[in-house]
Amino acid sequence: MNRRSRVLIATVVLTFLAHGPARGTWAAEGEAGVQLQAGASAVDVTPRKFPVSMLGSFGDRQATDAHDPLHVRALVLDDGTTRIALAVVDNCIIPREVMDRAKQRAAEGAGIPPGRMLIAATHTHTSPCVAELNDIPADPDYVELLVEKTAEAIRLNDYPDKVPVELQAIRIGSLAITAIPCEVFAEVGLEIKRRSPLQPAFTIALANGYNGYLPSPEQHALGGYETWRATSSYLEVDASTQIVQTLVELLDEVSR
Repeated sequence: MNRRSRVLIATVVLTFLAHGPARGTWAAEGEAGVQLQAGASAVDVTPRKFPVSMLGSFGDRQATDAHDPLHVRALVLDDGTTRIALAVVDNCIIPREVMDRAKQRAAEGAGIPPGRMLIAATHTHTSPCVAELNDIPADPDYVELLVEKTAEAIRLNDYPDKVPVELQAIRIGSLAITAIPCEVFAEVGLEIKRRSPLQPAFTIALANGYNGYLPSPEQHALGGYETWRATSSYLEVDASTQIVQTLVELLDEVSR
């Protein structure tokens, strides 16, 4: 058995997810060559527990489950000088103090002053009560969820355009080990195994850091929560293609 052992590390710079069911980014050039950048996101604010009181009637109506999801939808606009955020929440009425808490929490992570944020309610009459009106009690647990998810929807649009992802290839005799700082989909690991010049070969996920889920482009086309734009899913659609190619090149080098 060949006793040679080698370790190589490479960093691949990937762009952030630019489209998908939960988030998108766009850029347009306006007057005087000023580029306007826009980012949009949607975050689920469906209650996590039932029953829950709904606001919109003269009495306390209780919801026992959800027929359709509720969302916070946020839009962030940036012209290079000023950044503003607009968010619309699937709720009947949201008190100012609740909105102010969400703005302050979003400002801590998004770098947008609360005075440049607008949060509004859609006024749906079938959403959890967060304002105590008509003797209908507000659910404090849901209020906290609404505050956090509204802030998250705004913060989701405040990521850098690119992120470095550290990859590693290790040779131990004829054994190949690759390391990826993501939650790697099975087909991605199997492709690396198939293309590796060293056998046997396997991949260790969540290694040397964390860069969210790593679906294949085919999985992005199918959808699913692992492809939705979030703090746990933000790499571009063909990120796995670039990562696999880089690791195969590293394996070629350590196999010599």
